[in-house]
Amino acid sequence: MTGQAGRVFELQKLERSTKTTSLSNGKIFAFTSGKGGTGKTFLAVNTAFALSSLGKKVLLVDFDYNLSNAHILIDVIPDKTLSFFFLNKNLLPNLITEIEPNLSFIFGDSGMQDLPKLSGGSIAHFFEQLRSLEHRYDFIFIDTASGTSKETMEILLHADQNILVTSPEPTSVMDAYAVLKLLHGIGFTGRKNVIVNKVDDKNSADITFLNLKAAVEHFLKIEIKFLGFVSNSSAVSQSIMAQTPLLKQSPSSRIAKQIIDLAINLSKYRQVANIQQAQ
Repeated sequence: MTGQAGRVFELQKLERSTKTTSLSNGKIFAFTSGKGGTGKTFLAVNTAFALSSLGKKVLLVDFDYNLSNAHILIDVIPDKTLSFFFLNKNLLPNLITEIEPNLSFIFGDSGMQDLPKLSGGSIAHFFEQLRSLEHRYDFIFIDTASGTSKETMEILLHADQNILVTSPEPTSVMDAYAVLKLLHGIGFTGRKNVIVNKVDDKNSADITFLNLKAAVEHFLKIEIKFLGFVSNSSAVSQSIMAQTPLLKQSPSSRIAKQIIDLAINLSKYRQVANIQQAQ
């Protein structure tokens, strides 16, 4: 069995016990994309900074396994990384690095030799430990690897909500659809949010999202939510080169405002979730 059908069949075997038995309060958001180059990590890091500037306590976990680079965007050389947890060298709380008030990171690895392979059981154990830290934070972000590897889909399955980053390019939209199809195939029932990045204007973002929405509603019978969009701008590459979050590098830029809007929308979703839980 080959192709996407074979991938769905394989992913249906993933361990789902943590997802189905955990008492989720909706705090864990996984950033993902169908292909590289969409700006996923940039948006995860900068949205985390935006939320922290709004007074929310945020933890960002760089779970792009062995190709992590969130630390580069904030000019940090980590002395402890996620591999310490999977190698049983440290407990998860000991890997947390506070960057500034309200914002902490668990950094990942990049190009490490002999990195232990992930399994469904090890990922489930990671999420068990992560959920034990939920009470400390308003938001927990996980930056996953791009694509649809078994490990990435397992991580997405355990998250409360997924944030899918795409661009207007037809190939990017098709890859985003593939991720949503696989999520549907493995039974993910959490909220599926979409950010359209690298757009020329709002109209381009709206068209991109509506095309994706029409496809998933027609073929998959599922709902996706539009979280917002971010425009093309030289300010993005400048902040990356400076290894400084854009909200610090260009706080008055149009892009900074758009990222703050993303953070505000996420805060609204969390408030709705809290109200629903109280009822």
